[in-house]
Amino acid sequence: MILFLFQITRANEFFKVSNITFGSHENLIDGEIIIDKEGQTKYFAFDCMAQEGKVIHLTKIYEKYMEHKINFNKSTAPFKFYFKEMTPSYKMEMVLKHIGSKDFKHVSDGLIFTAVNAPYTIGTDKNILKWKPPHLNTVDFVLDLEFQQVNDEKKKFKYKDYDSKPRGHLFIGSGANNIKEVGILSFSKDEWENLKFLKEPLIDRIIECSCENKQWRFLRMREDKETPNHISVYNSVLESIFDNITAQKLLTIVPTIAYNWKQVRHHFDNVFQQMKPKKRSGEPLDSFESKAIRQKIEDRN
Repeated sequence: MILFLFQITRANEFFKVSNITFGSHENLIDGEIIIDKEGQTKYFAFDCMAQEGKVIHLTKIYEKYMEHKINFNKSTAPFKFYFKEMTPSYKMEMVLKHIGSKDFKHVSDGLIFTAVNAPYTIGTDKNILKWKPPHLNTVDFVLDLEFQQVNDEKKKFKYKDYDSKPRGHLFIGSGANNIKEVGILSFSKDEWENLKFLKEPLIDRIIECSCENKQWRFLRMREDKETPNHISVYNSVLESIFDNITAQKLLTIVPTIAYNWKQVRHHFDNVFQQMKPKKRSGEPLDSFESKAIRQKIEDRN
């Protein structure tokens, strides 16, 4: 059997990947490619939606990962393959220190909180919480440029001045393929010169902007996107910016998270104890434990 591996972009583009093999076929994995600070290309897998043609709905995230980790052949891969490390939410202080250290090899813009047993959701998952430092909350806009109209009295005609800094209008999605203007792009003359230096069309491009001092500032072109954020995303980002939840504020709820985590774990430990099959008189202990483990696996499946 010849197996092929393809990567699919946000724009539904398919790219065949060479020199990489899986031990099974018809798998669908969600993840992202990054280039770290040392120039190495890495793929981080977040989740698995299907394995060998079978859709996976409710299996725990780390269990999905382990099934594929065994089969993946790293020796011939054109990039390094990693499973995104999952850490209990009450250990977020350790995570924040790690991603903020010099030893962390790629850029991270925040934390993602996800339920262990949550099903995979196509599109926006309302059960996932994302936290970013206030200054890293961004919105993807459609950019339109309004150039100054110049009236040449000597030559008696009007023209647009494409060299001078224009006025940048920012639009977001408002449903049914419509867009709505919500702001103005703030940029300096030097920043405009840098944009011109790209020698690329700028109008109708998707750009990512951050909010600084109540002004939208250009961060980068979003080559991987064809549509802007929806107005609901735009409003959520504004709410996050105004809430101004810093890392310090986030860490104040760690004791509550740790307490609730332990309470839930204690509850399920008790449930598991009640689910164990009763040991018959004269039955060896190892046989009894093996049956308990098999029973747990069967219940989980």
